[in-house]
Amino acid sequence: MKFEIAERIVTESRQFLFLRLFMIQQAKKRREHLEVNNPDSPLLSKLTPSAVGAEYKSICFELINNLKMAHHEPGD
Repeated sequence: MKFEIAERIVTESRQFLFLRLFMIQQAKKRREHLEVNNPDSPLLSKLTPSAVGAEYKSICFELINNLKMAHHEPGD
């Protein structure tokens, strides 16, 4: 149940969309900077789209694992 709710939040929330876009944008900037200033850097392999996607998933799963379910009655 927790993961179903969390999955819906992650896929429908604008904040998660903005987080993903921000992470992609920052990785692209870091990669471009490294390509110009340090093309032999081992960090370049960590700034691929798939690596950024994996990092995003990791952050989302960490958030999901820390969710606390709370039940409230109307008017609480």
